[in-house]
Amino acid sequence: MRWFCIVGGMIPPPEFFQHYFSYVIWGDLRQLEIVRQLPESEIERDRGFSFGSIRKVLAHEYAAQSVWLDRFEGMQAVWLGEDAKLGMLAKIAELWPALHERGRRYMSTLTAERLASNLNYTNLRGDEFSLPLWEVIFHMCQHSYYHRGQLNSMIKMSGGKPKSVDYSTWVAERSS
Repeated sequence: MRWFCIVGGMIPPPEFFQHYFSYVIWGDLRQLEIVRQLPESEIERDRGFSFGSIRKVLAHEYAAQSVWLDRFEGMQAVWLGEDAKLGMLAKIAELWPALHERGRRYMSTLTAERLASNLNYTNLRGDEFSLPLWEVIFHMCQHSYYHRGQLNSMIKMSGGKPKSVDYSTWVAERSS
């Protein structure tokens, strides 16, 4: 991969984001697979982590990916975090593959010039921002890291067996 130079730094090439988003998808689906093995009472139990329950953390991850893709695609961002359709784990599991495919399609349209441009958007509180697109895409991909650690802890507290969702695990599994 060649990195695109700009004044003040380096921007990863479009292929980096395609690769990185594939890792995000793998992590999402890996944890979802483990969570689906837990009793519903454990999935809904408030464990005191950011959004409370396992399902609510997964719903937040889904909703965050969706809102960022809305912004990237120039659409009005719609927050789905409290949407009733995310009130059941089965529905999140049903919806996530289409959102992942939407993300893959978007990542496939990226160019070095586009990554270097700014994304102008308004957050859900009404604050306006203009940030380099590549940095915001990187943030979207990184966002799940924080919650993945929470989910693995919550899975363990629920009697489940968490699996590694580290990047190095993904790379090793892909090369074997």
